[in-house]
Amino acid sequence: MRAAGAYRYRLEWLQRTKGAPTSFGERQDTFPSQGHLWCAVEDVAGNRDTQKESERQLTTATVRARNYPAVVAGDRLVDADANTWTVKTAVEGDNEMVLEVER
Repeated sequence: MRAAGAYRYRLEWLQRTKGAPTSFGERQDTFPSQGHLWCAVEDVAGNRDTQKESERQLTTATVRARNYPAVVAGDRLVDADANTWTVKTAVEGDNEMVLEVER
C-alpha cells in the first residue's frame, strides 16, 4: 500500500451518465460532478493522433486514484489547471484504481 503523500493531485471526478432525450430521441451524455479524488498523475506523454487524414495533439497519462473509486471508462477527470482528462481504461490496483487517460 502506498503512503497517502503519494497522491498529491486533487482531481474532480465527472461521471458519465445518459441525459434526457433530444428532439431527435437521442440521449446526450452528461457529466455531473461526483466530488474530488486524491490521485497520482504519472507517465504523461504527448503524441499525434491521425484519423481520416487529420492530425491532433494527444496527451496521455496514467492516473492512480486512491481507495477504489467507481471510476469507469468514459468518465472525466478535471485537474487544477482546468485540463479535462477522459478515462480510457480503469483497472483495480493495490488499494487504488489505475486509470489510463487522455486529453
